Amino acid sequence: MLSIFSKQYSNVDHPCQPNVKWQGVGHLKKEGGGPRNPFGLDVAANNMVWDTTLCQMDSDGDGMTNGYELGDPNCVWVAGQGITPERVIDITHPGICDPFNAPQCYQANTDFTISCTSIQFNCPATQDPGVTSYTYSLPPTPVPVKETTYMCMVFDFPQGQDIHQIAYDYT
Repeated sequence: MLSIFSKQYSNVDHPCQPNVKWQGVGHLKKEGGGPRNPFGLDVAANNMVWDTTLCQMDSDGDGMTNGYELGDPNCVWVAGQGITPERVIDITHPGICDPFNAPQCYQANTDFTISCTSIQFNCPATQDPGVTSYTYSLPPTPVPVKETTYMCMVFDFPQGQDIHQIAYDYT
């Protein structure tokens, strides 16, 4: 991810996968790294500086400025200065034309090989009578750089019954 945005803009929603965040704002891959999307190219061309020029651009051509999409329509945010944008939730991706499947966005999103083809979760056992589905998410968690890492997460499920996990979807 472009480091100047890594902390401030880690809440950018994936344009077509509900409950998934696009951590790599500025990159074609949601995890970051690798080739840049139009916003990432504009950030690089602007010497990695968030300023009024970059804020007022519309990198992805969807009719919304980069600042508006990132919750900073007045271009007041400054990295490391403790100033926050107007909005830090419900922000959209300035490097992916939105709405993703809109006719005006098709070419822009195709040019940068951004795909929103989702893989459908298919586990017949989850359709058996008596099976209950729960949705929960793991919080963003840094993983130490070592060969084996064990981590524990606690989730609240209904009390008074045995629960067994039979499948999961990691998207």
